[in-house]
Amino acid sequence: MLATDTIIPTLRGDRFLSDIADAGDNPYIFTWDGKRVTVGRIRVGHRLRGIPQRIELDDGSEVRLGPNTKVLMCDEVPVPASELVVDASLLPLYMKINKQGYFQYREPGEWHKNALTTRDKQPWRLVSRMVAEWKLGRRVRPGDRVVFREKDRRNCAPENLLIEQNEPKQQKQTAKWVKPLLKADRLVREFKNHKVGDLHVDISGEMFSIKGIGAANLAVGGIFVCVDKEAF
Repeated sequence: MLATDTIIPTLRGDRFLSDIADAGDNPYIFTWDGKRVTVGRIRVGHRLRGIPQRIELDDGSEVRLGPNTKVLMCDEVPVPASELVVDASLLPLYMKINKQGYFQYREPGEWHKNALTTRDKQPWRLVSRMVAEWKLGRRVRPGDRVVFREKDRRNCAPENLLIEQNEPKQQKQTAKWVKPLLKADRLVREFKNHKVGDLHVDISGEMFSIKGIGAANLAVGGIFVCVDKEAF
């Protein structure tokens, strides 16, 4: 269960859960499959009455979850929100927009280390390239080019991405990417996870039931939670 004002990061930008329910769509979202950040979808069910748990994170953000909603810890073990304690380390999803206006995310696992291009070996990756891997069903190869159909760099929905599969002209990119790689490694060491800052019982009580389509561990407010899983 998630609160009506819970923010869900979708591939078209952040949206309130209540807006998704009112629109009646199943948006593409960020999910965690135990190895990497990937693409999934959610189906928002009916409104429920309950007593949500309001979780304050160490970066000042808040997440409102049902007491039985399971949160993924940094070791990927799911724990009910009602059993969380202060300073518990959660599996994070860090997002940012780079200087060129592209969405980036930090890969929490080791998936990036076996990438086929030097660019994709960085822990901070372009969301568009992650979605391209999901569409292709394989790693992005040297020479593959991801193009935004609508020229909107912040819309990483699969239908907005065109993948041009070309042979690489040259692969000597190492020197160019040495400094960004070192910087990314430092960021990973400094920002390893989110921690619970404080816990509260919220009396507002209005929530939605949700189900995950595809991968089941969806990103909510910068952390990953478990929901019921449905097949496509």
